Amino acid sequence: MLAPPSLFLTTTPPLYGLIVDDTPALAAPDPVDANGMTALCVACEFAPAEVTVALLDAGVDINFATPAINIHFHGYTPLMYAVNRNNAGVAKVLLKRGADGTKRTSTQAAHGHAAGSTALDIARTRAGSNPACAETFTVLRKRCCSTCGMTSPGLAAKTAGEQKHLKRCGNCPARGSRARYCNEQCQRADWVSWHRGECAEARRAREAAGTEV
Repeated sequence: MLAPPSLFLTTTPPLYGLIVDDTPALAAPDPVDANGMTALCVACEFAPAEVTVALLDAGVDINFATPAINIHFHGYTPLMYAVNRNNAGVAKVLLKRGADGTKRTSTQAAHGHAAGSTALDIARTRAGSNPACAETFTVLRKRCCSTCGMTSPGLAAKTAGEQKHLKRCGNCPARGSRARYCNEQCQRADWVSWHRGECAEARRAREAAGTEV
């Protein structure tokens, strides 16, 4: 169902907040606006992290996927909206609260990114074209498998606790920038498609700068 405007966020500081006027729509799970976006989707784009926290505490769907009514963002989750707007603080909150990094955009939702992208894929593309987005990319890279987007909590649930943490690339020179993987298959796939050149370039840059590896 469509949510009335009173359910959504004001986007001009200091008026950030969710207005909960007397409306029966509040009883509906995750009502959406005309663009197929929930209040959490809007908050992840335009509001500070505390608004996202409040909405999650209220029980909204952290992995809601935008429906086909929004042809430009079909399949986008709140995490993807946060990444697309370079909202690193919100992305960190979402991942800490259990956002699923393996979700992918639909074939209709490229919007500047490859179809079938994960949130990490979107972050990588954004950081590649805009250095100001590097922080958001780092937030996801430290918490998601570089190939499939799996998070450590997701991995622990998938393996019934047998593997609780993503493994880091041992060749990356900088500890904080190391790529993470949930299994060897993902590591091999990423090495062929992306990480081989990235890892070597980072090492050469550090060596040229005289920084100890």
